[in-house]
Amino acid sequence: MDNPTLEWCYQTLEINGDASIHEVERSYRLLRRIYREPTTVGTMPGLQEFSEEKRKEILQELDLAYETLKSHLTVHRAAPRKEKVERVAEEEVTGEWLTGVREDIGYSLDDAAEKTNIRKTYLVALESENFAQLPDAAVYVRGFVRAYLQFLDVKEEPALDSYMNRYRMWEINR
Repeated sequence: MDNPTLEWCYQTLEINGDASIHEVERSYRLLRRIYREPTTVGTMPGLQEFSEEKRKEILQELDLAYETLKSHLTVHRAAPRKEKVERVAEEEVTGEWLTGVREDIGYSLDDAAEKTNIRKTYLVALESENFAQLPDAAVYVRGFVRAYLQFLDVKEEPALDSYMNRYRMWEINR
């Protein structure tokens, strides 16, 4: 297949059409391991019906589907929308605002956690402003917010200060 459709790619990798790049990679690795490993044939009786040539063909299809989806998801999620970046100076930066920017750009929380190396639970806490779920030291929270803003391609200074003001108010009131 020279030019596969996205639907074919998702079906080949046995995932939903709204899967994140992380889910695409996980499914691809699992399916490659199943069809590549000769030991899985003995443990998975259904695979015994495939000849060596058929397994090679399936592996090639998996490679093509993976590369196509990886390319598609990277291109469509690479460039954040500029109007969100310009909006930072005009609004107070809240957890809800961060969620909106992330969703507008097209990233899932799993994508954000993978790219920022911040635990998903901390990102959820930032977006829901559940500050009690974050580390006690404000320096860590500031670092998480800074890294998250960089990931979202948001102008840092006014946004970081605005969000940290919300955190400081929570600290005072707790």
